[in-house]
Amino acid sequence: MDPTSHLSVPPTPSPALSPALEPELWTAGLRTDEAADGRRRRAALAEHGAADATLAGVLGDLAERGARVLVTTIAGSHHRGTVVEVATTWVALHTARAELVLLRTAHIATIEGAGGPAAIVAASPIRTTGLAAMLDRCVELDMTIRCGAVVVVGELRSVGADVAAVRRGDGTLVQVSIDAIDEVVVPGASLRP
Repeated sequence: MDPTSHLSVPPTPSPALSPALEPELWTAGLRTDEAADGRRRRAALAEHGAADATLAGVLGDLAERGARVLVTTIAGSHHRGTVVEVATTWVALHTARAELVLLRTAHIATIEGAGGPAAIVAASPIRTTGLAAMLDRCVELDMTIRCGAVVVVGELRSVGADVAAVRRGDGTLVQVSIDAIDEVVVPGASLRP
């Protein structure tokens, strides 16, 4: 095989062709080469875009489209639902089981499209607040909080800058470090404004 065969070379005139057709053949060859170059450029740009992607950006795109997803955490939890809010360090999902799930993005292992119809997105799902601000919108709701292997179940009583107070069913008040929280599941809840 000729090592220069991939280079753009104007077609050589054929003795059987009239001289009037030679410019048309040369122009057609250029158009073919330009189209191939355009396809290569578009593929390179798409690949570059994927290389620059962030988890928060991917989640934000899914939220804006109202896409249904399956999120798996590094602890092995699976949550199927719609991404409803995203910030750089956390994401909120509404699940098919009518749960509000808050996940720290560093705790997310995989995200898959889950199919089904897209949800209607009423407002921008992108937020700049932290997990403390999100939890503050859930005060007085029952929830399960996971901090690694530690699980705290109870009613969220208050939220400070870096600590959340949860009252267990037996009345014990537990102070939970917000920086340690990986996952929060709030049954039957939706986000408060």
